[in-house]
Amino acid sequence: MPNAYVINQKPTTYGQAFSLLTEMLAGAGWTYVQSGDGLASFGAGKVFTNFVSNTANSWNNSRAWVRMQDPSGTKEFVFQTGPGGGGIIDRTVRMKYSPGAKFVSGSPSAAVAGSATDEKIFWGPGTDASFTSINWHDSGVPSGTLVYQGAAMGTAPYGFWFSSQIQGVSLLNQQKSATLMWDPVVAVAADLDPYVIHVATNRGFSIVGGQSFGQDGGLANSTCWSQSASSSTDNQWAHITPDLSQLFYVQPAMYYGGIQTGSLQTGTNAVNVIAGGGAQMTTSLGLNSFNGKADMLPIPYLRVASQGHNAQSGSSFQGIGTRYPLLKGWSTMMRWTGLSRNSFMDTVNDKTWICAGSVWLPWDGATQPIG
Repeated sequence: MPNAYVINQKPTTYGQAFSLLTEMLAGAGWTYVQSGDGLASFGAGKVFTNFVSNTANSWNNSRAWVRMQDPSGTKEFVFQTGPGGGGIIDRTVRMKYSPGAKFVSGSPSAAVAGSATDEKIFWGPGTDASFTSINWHDSGVPSGTLVYQGAAMGTAPYGFWFSSQIQGVSLLNQQKSATLMWDPVVAVAADLDPYVIHVATNRGFSIVGGQSFGQDGGLANSTCWSQSASSSTDNQWAHITPDLSQLFYVQPAMYYGGIQTGSLQTGTNAVNVIAGGGAQMTTSLGLNSFNGKADMLPIPYLRVASQGHNAQSGSSFQGIGTRYPLLKGWSTMMRWTGLSRNSFMDTVNDKTWICAGSVWLPWDGATQPIG
């Protein structure tokens, strides 16, 4: 299948935004397996025909949901709206993921999504029948000001990203709404789910309140390592144990350069941060000295082994007493920028990469994005 894109779209309702995401996935070979309109319509495929709230077959109804399966027929997502009004900022959302068992269990209906024995709820806790969904947009975002972009890869391993930004802003911390990425990673063959899920409502891929994309970027602050999927925290989640029993926070690792004197500098006044997360994003990678163009750096996902889990070594598990990083894998969907941008408008390499805050993401090679 060809790649599929969301390009320069400005939806005004959650139903329209979800439709942009799922139609992009369908364009890249994903399948609408089941869906329900939250009222009475439920069945195989896509039941949605409109975006009028409290109307049959509308994506904009409370508890409307869809089950999407990747082109390989192995992995699935469920996306569901929750209570709230019909606007882009006042409807809540629930999202969950099945790495292999699929959503074939439970009692699905027009307002209740199916379940999977291996499902992981990564946005909005609770049960299928009674869940607590979470707003996927910042409450201060005016309706009609969000520009959505996205890309879904039509060839294996079928990664995708989907994100929005307030149009016309001048601050890096204003890219803060509705971000989702399923990032295939280059990992060892034994990894049965070589993917990282990034979900965000505040930071997107940018900086908010002194924190960078990647929670806080530091190994010393344990708060980011103790976050759990299904909370409203902007984070990256991945399976890091062979049993795929739990999603853990993983860190998109930073790069350092320059001369280190004393302790490693990671704060606002750090002089040796080149690219990546940190207590403050202080990227300082200049243009390439040979061709004058922007460079990009590959991103590894890491987790400190002593933070909240045991790491497998051979047939036994090592205890939590030792601090060392575990490598989940290398991102295939994004690269660090040398300098954080404040809009989607920057592209590189003949428009095949688009800038979203701190990272470069795949783009269509033809379109000038608006920002």
